[in-house]
Amino acid sequence: IPTPGKDTIIYGGNTPCVKVETETTLIILDCGTGLKKLGDELMSTEFSKGKGEVHIFISHFHWDHIQGVPFFAPAYLAGNSIFFYGGKNVNQTIEEVLIKQQEYINFPVELGELPAIIRFIELTDGQEINIKDVNIKARKLNHPGGVFGFRIENKGKVLVYATDTEHFSVLDWRLLDLAKGADILIYDSAFSPEEYEKGKKVGWGHSTYAAGID
Repeated sequence: IPTPGKDTIIYGGNTPCVKVETETTLIILDCGTGLKKLGDELMSTEFSKGKGEVHIFISHFHWDHIQGVPFFAPAYLAGNSIFFYGGKNVNQTIEEVLIKQQEYINFPVELGELPAIIRFIELTDGQEINIKDVNIKARKLNHPGGVFGFRIENKGKVLVYATDTEHFSVLDWRLLDLAKGADILIYDSAFSPEEYEKGKKVGWGHSTYAAGID
């Protein structure tokens, strides 16, 4: 997998992966290549003893958001608990997608061979999930093949993760609902307003910093 270095240090070098921690709960947003380094770091905690628990929310199944899964070290130790949350990708469930990624033709260790306890939870639009001291709300946003944005609340603080999404000509009311009152908004700004407004990027499922501000 890619490794950040002097040529990528300004903008990073890994595909999406964000760790969110509270006093009792570990959440990971997306499983891009950053999951490799994160997993290695977690092996210095209770995960090294097979006593770790993590809840992983996947926004969608484009490869840059799932390609770190086969390299997640805690999954290779019995006793660790890993919960994957995500929606259906057309006709495939989150479990089916991740199994296919690790079929033997693609990778030497299949998902079903991993010794950790792995569970899959299918999300629906507007669903709210409570995990210990955290509330997570999922909303469907605009992206080819579908995407979820997530609102994470803990002790009066709110973080919203809305990558790979597009407003089109009007602000997406679902995203406005998700982001209302947030302390931190992690948002898609793949294009400059000029790039997007020329029309060549409409429908690609990505946005601009200006739309994020709006």
